Amino acid sequence: MIIQSSNMQLASQHKAVTRHEIKESLRMWVGDRRPDFEGRGRDSLTPPDQSVPPAQPRADAVHLSQAAHEARPTKAIASDEADLRPEDELKLQMLIRTIEALTGKKIKLVSPSELREAMGKIQEQTQETAQSLQQAQQQMPAG
Repeated sequence: MIIQSSNMQLASQHKAVTRHEIKESLRMWVGDRRPDFEGRGRDSLTPPDQSVPPAQPRADAVHLSQAAHEARPTKAIASDEADLRPEDELKLQMLIRTIEALTGKKIKLVSPSELREAMGKIQEQTQETAQSLQQAQQQMPAG
C-alpha cells in the first residue's frame, strides 16, 4: 500500500475568563444630619445644592414582625485573643490611612491585650500611690 498524498488539518481554541471584584466604600460627614448620598430625598428637578426635606417612607418598605426582630443576630464582642486575618489587616491599614489623610492626624491602634496589660500596670501604680499617701498622712503629726 502506497500513500500518495495526505492532508491533515487541526484547529483548537481556548478561552478562560476569571473575574473577582470587591467594592468597598467609606462615606463620612460632619454634623448630626446624614447627607442623602443615594439621592432618595430629591427629585430630578431639585438642584443638588439645595436642602431637601427627608423623604417620606416608601410604600414598598419592609416591616419585620416581633419574631423576626428576635431572630436577628445580635452583636457579639470578640475575645481579647482574636487575631485579624491578613485581608482584614489590609482593610484596617487602608481605613487608617484614609482617616489619617482626611483628618491630618496620626492614628494609633492598640490591641485589647496591650490595653489590658497597660490598665493592670496603671491600677498597680494607683494602688501603690494610694498606699503611700495613706502612710504619709498617718506619719504627719495632727495639728
